[in-house]
Amino acid sequence: MVKILKCFSKNKGMTINELLVSSIIGVIAIGIVLGMWYFTYKIWSTERAKSSMRIDLEVSMERIKNEARLSSLNYISFYPANSIVYSAISIPVAKKEASDNRFLDLDASGYIIFDKSVIYHVFENPADSGEYELRRTEFTDNESVLANSATLLNQLTSVVTNGDGSAWNSGGTWIEGQTKTLCKYVKTFAIKPKFQLFDGYSSTPSRSDWVDFGSIRLTSGNHYFKFEVVGTSGTGYKFGIDTLSISPSGCQREAEFYYPLDSPHSHSGGTASIKDDVGNCSGGHYLEYSSGDVMDYIDLELYNDLWRNSHFEQASKDNTILTEGLSIQLNTPKEGGGSCWAATNEASSTVVIDSFTTEPGAGITIRNILSDANIEQRGDLVRVKFLNPSSTVSFQINEAYILKRLSGDDGSGSSMQLWFSDNPLIVGEEEPGTYGLKIGDDLGNASPSRALVAGDPGKYAWSNWAVFPIEADTSDYFITLHVDNGIPLATQINVTGWEGQELNSYWVEGNVALMEGWASSTESNNIYCAESGENWPQYGTARSGTYDTEIDDPQYDEINWQPTASPSGSNIDVSARSSDSADMSGATSWKTVTTSGGSLTGIDGGRYVEFEATLEKTSGYDDYTNYPWIDDVTINWPGESILCRIGGYFIRKPDYGIIKLTIDDRDLTKGLEFSIALSKDILPGETYETSLVADVEPRNTGR
Repeated sequence: MVKILKCFSKNKGMTINELLVSSIIGVIAIGIVLGMWYFTYKIWSTERAKSSMRIDLEVSMERIKNEARLSSLNYISFYPANSIVYSAISIPVAKKEASDNRFLDLDASGYIIFDKSVIYHVFENPADSGEYELRRTEFTDNESVLANSATLLNQLTSVVTNGDGSAWNSGGTWIEGQTKTLCKYVKTFAIKPKFQLFDGYSSTPSRSDWVDFGSIRLTSGNHYFKFEVVGTSGTGYKFGIDTLSISPSGCQREAEFYYPLDSPHSHSGGTASIKDDVGNCSGGHYLEYSSGDVMDYIDLELYNDLWRNSHFEQASKDNTILTEGLSIQLNTPKEGGGSCWAATNEASSTVVIDSFTTEPGAGITIRNILSDANIEQRGDLVRVKFLNPSSTVSFQINEAYILKRLSGDDGSGSSMQLWFSDNPLIVGEEEPGTYGLKIGDDLGNASPSRALVAGDPGKYAWSNWAVFPIEADTSDYFITLHVDNGIPLATQINVTGWEGQELNSYWVEGNVALMEGWASSTESNNIYCAESGENWPQYGTARSGTYDTEIDDPQYDEINWQPTASPSGSNIDVSARSSDSADMSGATSWKTVTTSGGSLTGIDGGRYVEFEATLEKTSGYDDYTNYPWIDDVTINWPGESILCRIGGYFIRKPDYGIIKLTIDDRDLTKGLEFSIALSKDILPGETYETSLVADVEPRNTGR
């Protein structure tokens, strides 16, 4: 090396060989540098293209997610229509207030105003070698289009076909949408609505938590809810439905009221029945479908929208009872009537025996006072228990009446005769279930005996039920008796009574029971023969709680109930009213409907509604198994054409399967699955692909 340097130094120049060596070394160095640069550039440009694609993809997906999440399924439209997987979507965007303070504009009813539509779609761009582009087209002032689903789909179809919003014509008016390309090299863009399945399997029978099947746009009127078996996690394919709900009013509808599954309902492959073997069920019952395989189904017809009152939990009742948690029924005699009055309240419990001296064959007439202060219950039918606890004294009641007291010993004149058609019972003997439930001939029944030998020692008897009101006023009443000992020539009559400290009765010789006022009478502190009384209301009422339809100005249609015809010898009237206030202030006048299916036109369109049922027994009191009752009251109104949320409570059992719900053969949307895939040939023979998938649930209900 030293020699070479010396040579160069000595000769002060380069030989040809030296020049060649230097050139070769330089070329090698330059080649190495260029190779390194090219390798670096290739990697950099490839990664740059990949990064650009990923960034465009992520930005696009985030924008779609954000706008979809804040939108409303009520105004979303898909392309192509009636598909399973869609390739374009129109998303509504809410209008901001003019002040731009980030609040949303609301209409007069409190609903969010959606005034903009954003359409995400794919277009093959001929100007860019046929590359597929993901585009976003925005239409402002689009409220009228959003209000009409057919027009909205027409707008979406035009944008997909033409690639932008410049060529869409609405009723002769050109509305131009602004279109922007979000990303290129689109391989796929798909929107897939997600739906909810319910798995009914459980090792132990139970009721499920609330199941949200998703949302679907429903018009007013009837719709067909199809529950279909799609699989099983256990040992069978049955399923059970407790209640169903359709928002916005969200009334929980008892599934058992849609049984039997006859027209217009349909079913396939199984049988339906009503069950009550699972605790915590609403109303204690549920609808079970004993399907045997996949694809078995039931199809229930549900109305949008209505209030179905099946339980009367919040009802205020007067003279009515709630039976089995479902039916409102008139409080019937088979329930024991109600204690109206007792002699021991007017006097003491001490039994006395009085002797009355009369002309032969005349007997005596006694008026026992039922004082208003001691009447415990009011009602429309009454019966009286006549008692002789003595083991020795015998007497006979020839006639008995009940009437209102005017003053002193004067009656009102509107007396009701008490009839007796059963033999007296021994004191202490249990009363048969039908005893005393026969009505006298004042209602057209066969005339019973006018005399009751209640004075047989140690016996008692009830009168038949009499249609006579014990009213909620300040009146006293009389129980009037004509008594003798059954021997016309006797001059002394012995009668049992309850000893009192104050005036409790009047008596007169002879039979003057039907005389309103007596010229003279003898006062007594005792109560005679009439031991107690029961009464029962001939009519009763039940008023519902107040129901919130959650709709402004619902146009109420009709009211229905079960039974559709009143039971024999009874009457059912139902009244309804509405108000714009939850406390029913300013409510409309009650409108009374006498038959199920009656129109409610005239109660206006108040958001809140309530009803009142009046039950009346008009005849046939001896048939105490058939008293008026009312169940399953419904009030309906045309539901809005709006996105409805569908849910309910279901039953779980070991032999229950997995079910899917469709409505009018349409899937419900629980959420949306967006998927985007990009693909580009970066280098010859090298294709780069990237994709994203996101689940989004539009959360804006419009309110």
